[in-house]
Amino acid sequence: MELWNLATSPVMLPLTLIFGLSIGYWIVVIVTGIDFDLGLDADVDVDVDVDVDVDVDVDADVDADVDAHADLHGAAHQLGPLLSMLVFFNVGTIPLTFILGLNALFSWTLGMFVFKTFPFSGLLAYALYIPIFLVSAFATKLVTQPFAGMVRRHKQETAERHTVLAKFGYMESDNDGQRLSQCKVPTDGAPFLVNVKARPGQVLKRGARVLIIEEAEEGNFYYVENMDENN
Repeated sequence: MELWNLATSPVMLPLTLIFGLSIGYWIVVIVTGIDFDLGLDADVDVDVDVDVDVDVDVDADVDADVDAHADLHGAAHQLGPLLSMLVFFNVGTIPLTFILGLNALFSWTLGMFVFKTFPFSGLLAYALYIPIFLVSAFATKLVTQPFAGMVRRHKQETAERHTVLAKFGYMESDNDGQRLSQCKVPTDGAPFLVNVKARPGQVLKRGARVLIIEEAEEGNFYYVENMDENN
């Protein structure tokens, strides 16, 4: 009863209503499967050219994530302080509704703690909303940061799948079209590896120069054409 009285007190009621709306939203999403997106993510999205180092090596994945994150922030700074702030808090990478829901949870929890510990009232209590929202925003940033990194890597890998076609590479092992092999594709930075198979009737030797011509229907490898006259 004490918590209920605090949650519905004048100083906490706005935070409680926001948190209640957030809970209601997610209940509707879970029950109906319909995500009523606010449509703001696309406005915050930044089109940047990212040089991605995709490899089976863990270090390469980390480098790619760091490079992409740096390029994204660089582009955001060029487009204004508001966009820079939104990018900093992972808006546009993580769904905005998820970020707002977490922020509502942290704001309500922190508000309950603050107003239970320090029973302020009047304008002073409402002035505390500013630090409460700021702390909650940084807590949301901290929680969403690992997910933002995974989303960025996924976007980078998806982009690579569309840009690897018609590129030349070199076979890392022999391939007769019956099994997967890896092909090293040079880039301006570190080369990256993709899974490939030879076209039917071809046998590719390690080191052969090939052209990536087609993505398999399964989507997990590419067909390559031998471009090396010596093989």
